[in-house]
Amino acid sequence: MDEKIRRDVFEVVELHEADDSDYWLDRSPIKRIEAIEFMRKVMYGHDRVSERLQRVLTVAELKENFISKDDLLANKRASGRPQDLVDFDKLQNKA
Repeated sequence: MDEKIRRDVFEVVELHEADDSDYWLDRSPIKRIEAIEFMRKVMYGHDRVSERLQRVLTVAELKENFISKDDLLANKRASGRPQDLVDFDKLQNKA
């Protein structure tokens, strides 16, 4: 992403006079996070090493959150709750 600041699009105002909440509330959460990340890069610079480490950390965390199908079936059966037993039957039939 080529990041440039268009200086003809904004105006400088005092912080206590700024009211851009309508603008930000109109943006999606992803766009808001992208804007924060852009401002961070402008203020502190772009650090490729930290970016790679963050991506590796995210992948490692995601892998920890999954259990095997056999473990899921065992957990569903062991719980004994009616909905878990229904889920167990559905999952068992898909095998």
